[in-house]
Amino acid sequence: MKPTGPSAFQRGIARVHHMKERDPEKLKLLHERFRDVCLVEKEVWRELYMPRDISGEGVRMTNVQDRYEVVIETPEVEAVLEANIPMGAQALAAAIAEYKDAISFIRKG
Repeated sequence: MKPTGPSAFQRGIARVHHMKERDPEKLKLLHERFRDVCLVEKEVWRELYMPRDISGEGVRMTNVQDRYEVVIETPEVEAVLEANIPMGAQALAAAIAEYKDAISFIRKG
């Protein structure tokens, strides 16, 4: 009997490459990076890069980075974030803190 569908290898790749970030410390850093990138780009940004966390050593400045997709649950939350960008870092940080449960970060492989 010949197997059909994606191979176990291909199914494994799909699972490994997309992981929602749940670590509170990493989320804090991602929210700060999100704020900074939005302020620089002057719009809500959908992709972030963070230095790779080396197991046992913590975050180190290297040329190896993890890529994250920013997922915002509703257009209303995105509109609030967008409206706060021209008001500066404090206003945007407050908006991000207010809606942090509606903003998630998916680590891409």
